[in-house]
Amino acid sequence: MRWKKKKGAKTILSLRDLVQSKGRWQQFLDKIQQYSTQVFI
Repeated sequence: MRWKKKKGAKTILSLRDLVQSKGRWQQFLDKIQQYSTQVFI
């Protein structure tokens, strides 16, 4: 794949790392849920 900007490529690579690393994707989702809950309370 190709991206016009380095920022886009870095974002995709970071997400790929999360998916490929055992347990990291769930940690990421848990952290999002933690902060989203704090914002809406």
